[in-house]
Amino acid sequence: MNILHIDLERGWRGGQQQVAYLMHHLRDLGCSALLAGRPGEPITRWAEKAGWPAIPAVPWPTAAWRVARRARAESVTIVHAHSSRSHNLGLLLKLLCPGISLVVSRRVDFHRRPGILNRWKYRTRLVGHWVAISERVRAVLVDDGVPPERIAVIHSGIDASRIEGARPPLDERSRLRNDMGVSNGECLIGSVGALVPHKDRETLIRAMALAVQRGLPLKMAIAGEGGQRSALETLIGQLGLEQRVSLLGQRDDVPRLLHLFDLFALSSREEGLGTSVLDAMAAGLPVIVTEAGGLPEMIRNRRNGLVVPPADPAALAEALVSVVQDASFRASAGRNNREDVKRFSARSTAEKTLELYRRVSGETARK
Repeated sequence: MNILHIDLERGWRGGQQQVAYLMHHLRDLGCSALLAGRPGEPITRWAEKAGWPAIPAVPWPTAAWRVARRARAESVTIVHAHSSRSHNLGLLLKLLCPGISLVVSRRVDFHRRPGILNRWKYRTRLVGHWVAISERVRAVLVDDGVPPERIAVIHSGIDASRIEGARPPLDERSRLRNDMGVSNGECLIGSVGALVPHKDRETLIRAMALAVQRGLPLKMAIAGEGGQRSALETLIGQLGLEQRVSLLGQRDDVPRLLHLFDLFALSSREEGLGTSVLDAMAAGLPVIVTEAGGLPEMIRNRRNGLVVPPADPAALAEALVSVVQDASFRASAGRNNREDVKRFSARSTAEKTLELYRRVSGETARK
């Protein structure tokens, strides 16, 4: 089976990591693949370095002809679009190459934009099947007009060994925490993800301010970059948290960084699933999340962390204080997370996706 993956996003976030995991494990399962992406972007550079053929997929939409010619030359049977922009290109390829099967992944839990074209995109039979990364995303797709029988829920997965293998020795961990300004006896709350509105870092920072008022020895480090950096820096200053909260920017050492945290928190208002949470689980961290999107599908309240309402700094602050003050719960939640994260392996995601490819390909052949 030869698969063309499309990812037209800029930068490297959770979606691009999922494409990389999927392509890697599908190769182990005997599939060949190509990637259509933006030249010079991280996912395209990754594919080229890993030995995958990469097809320039810009400028849009004229690139569709070039990608279609390559797809025919490589006898592509499945096109898998991994984002909304990729979905657009996938539909054009389906029109140019009717014999292929089109699969579209949906990774976000907000509704499609209004308009006739977007309504058509989500209801057309040109898409053979949809992949929803959580039950919440599936529900949103159904609300947007996608027939339920054409949606498969396949949770995103991770390679837990990648996280566990980055664990530093205890003496190095202490040194690295000191380098971050974390003293012995201080609890370091960590978070990873882009500085974008739906992650709602403002609620997390306001919750930190409330928790600090309780006199606890706390520090917070947020890894990620995005358009909200300036606003968040201003908020940190207004709340007098300059010595307490650090915005670390984009990091390429996240697996090691996770092992420096004492607990992990994510305050999203919307979240398809949240693979940064899976990484934190693999690192054995207790996790605090909101009830947004697919987050409760990973974290079971009081077993491996706490679940609080979104956009509620007071509730999040209480959860932070509760976990910080309960060393026994932190230890048990961390142990449970190492076990629970096994349900979300990247290998399993690839196996289920390959199953779907075979089913969709068979349906296309019968038409």
